Formats: sequence, C-alpha cells, structure tokens
Amino acid sequence: MHTYFGEQKHDKLPAYATVYPLAAEESDIKAQIMPLLDQGFRRLKICVEPWWQDKDKTLSNLSYLRQLVGQDCHLMLDVALEFTQLEQLSPFIPRLEALDFKWIEAPFNLENLKDHIRLKQLTRIPLGVGDLGMTTCREFEPYLKEAAFDIAQPDITLFGGVSEMMKLKQLLADKNKRIVPHAYNSDITIAVNSHFLSCQPQQEALEYSTSPSLLRQALIKNPYSIDSNGMVTIAKEQDGLGIKLNWDIIQSCTIR
Repeated sequence: MHTYFGEQKHDKLPAYATVYPLAAEESDIKAQIMPLLDQGFRRLKICVEPWWQDKDKTLSNLSYLRQLVGQDCHLMLDVALEFTQLEQLSPFIPRLEALDFKWIEAPFNLENLKDHIRLKQLTRIPLGVGDLGMTTCREFEPYLKEAAFDIAQPDITLFGGVSEMMKLKQLLADKNKRIVPHAYNSDITIAVNSHFLSCQPQQEALEYSTSPSLLRQALIKNPYSIDSNGMVTIAKEQDGLGIKLNWDIIQSCTIR
C-alpha cells in the first residue's frame, strides 16, 4: 500500500511503546518498563495519570523513569486531555525539559487554542495535536495559523482515511511541521501508519500500543516484531498492508 503514499524511503522505522496506564509506585514502574526494554523498545510514551495530582510524587516518578531507562531512551508524554488549562501542566515543564522528553501530546482540549499557544511559547519541547478530535485538515488550520503545534498526530482511522492524510501532508509540506500518526487501537492502524511513515522524508517513530486488548494483541497473525535496536522492518514488496487477519478472533468478537 505504501505506493499510494509515494516512494518508500525507509525500510526500517523506530517503534515506540505506549504505556498506559503507567504504574504509580517505583517497583511497579520497574516491573512494567523492564520487559519493554528487554523486548527491544528504545522509545516509550507515558500518559498523565491520576497520581499527577501529587506534584512531588510525579516529579520523583519522572526522574526515576529516566534513571531506569537510561539517557539513550526516548521518552514522550501524552497528556491525553487530562488537564484543562496550562497552569496544571506548567509546574512539570522544567522537569520534562531536564529529562529530555521528546514531545508533549494532546495537552488540552482542542477548543482551548489559547493555552496551546501559551504552552508553545513556554517550552522548547515539541507539541503534538490532533490524535483526539481532529477529523479533517480544516481543523488543523487555526493551529497552523497560530503556530500552536510542532507535530500533527491524526489517527488515520478517525481522520478521514488515507486521502485526508495526503491532503494534510500537502498542507504541511512547507510549514516545518512533522506528522507522526496516532495508532493505539489495532495492528491494522499500525500497518497503515507504517506504510505512510515509510514514505516520508524524515524518519519518524511508529506508535506501538501495549494495550492488553484482545483486538490489539491478536487481530492479525503476523504482527511487527521489534528488533534489538527498537526498530521494525517494513517490507517493500507486499500485498496490500501485508497483514494476515486472524478470522477466528474476528468471528469470536462478532455480535450477531
């Protein structure tokens, strides 16, 4: 399918594991994270959790996480709209910067453009928007006009499909913005994203959800494997998306 998106430029992509929810205690964080490192992941995205209401605990857990994974592991933060205003997030910005977080995703409700602008002015950490709520290119335009983001993160399955992704790529082509699609729900979405990303000039990371959901873990028979460097291989010659559906799982989850 990658031929729809253009010429393949990357046959390998770095994968990042989305860890949701992140445990609250250090021993549990270690038990949660170490298997991912052993699996090969060198990029991890965590989410804002209820325990972020305790500032000291949050700062301590963030520092512990960085110590645990080492300096070479990329860390990203998904606020997942848990905060409604900048004042809730701003106390954590200095620590996130010091710990070299690579982006902040979905910091506020999309209607709150003002605080996206303020956050962009407050931090050097790239800001990502679009994974929750944006369904067309038109919805990116106010953010583009106000320079309120760095990374577009639409979910192709919610964004109007592959044709709208191509329109977004054209819209952002000369705007110095990155596109890193959201992919939390299934290996079908991950496969579509991998084809899109393999054709982009800049090598970007492929989201790889760690959700225990049956449809996330067993929907296809040939999921991507993570190598020791945290990379996945995107075959150049393959039919369609290159995935083999597990029809037993599909039938067992079908409601008649």
